[in-house]
Amino acid sequence: MSRAKEFSPIPFQRFREFHRAFQGDFYERCAKCGGICEHKRIGTLLPGESRFLARTLGLAVGELRERYLDQLVIGNRRADLVRLTLRCPLLDPIGRCTLGRVKPVLCDIYPIIFELRRPAIHYSLDPTCPISRNRRLVRELLEVGVPAFKALRLSFEFMRFLDRYDALDFDYVALEQSRADRPGYTRFSLAEIMQFHK
Repeated sequence: MSRAKEFSPIPFQRFREFHRAFQGDFYERCAKCGGICEHKRIGTLLPGESRFLARTLGLAVGELRERYLDQLVIGNRRADLVRLTLRCPLLDPIGRCTLGRVKPVLCDIYPIIFELRRPAIHYSLDPTCPISRNRRLVRELLEVGVPAFKALRLSFEFMRFLDRYDALDFDYVALEQSRADRPGYTRFSLAEIMQFHK
């Protein structure tokens, strides 16, 4: 696992352009269902996003990782994840993201989901999310969110990495208990987290 390398980072300017173009802050809607997606997620950061978030927040990358992140290794590749705990560590006590306008891209665009059909990536909305039943928000997600996400120009290789686990449901209580003696920025293999797949 120690030889795994990061994916080529997305330039900071593309992250800035994404956040200028799209703000998926649907908190008022999310509060109505209790943020179900927050309990069934692995929040993956895009390549280079931990550096972008750290700079935006005025933190060192190491400090951001120690406070909020873990790492997942699959084969010879690795990616940062929002800490694998029952409750997202970036949420305030009432369930709002503390990062505000620069929350992780994959959190921001939810309920947009993707399906890999080589050579293309196809986008749709998660039908289990109540937002996907609101016509105005659906239009915003599809007409603004999808193009903003596409403009980040993620590699098919990274999307394939993400596809290995992103749509799966995990037992976060058991996962959190398993890491009790592993505080801070912890490295997981796919095999380790798959033990907690429901």
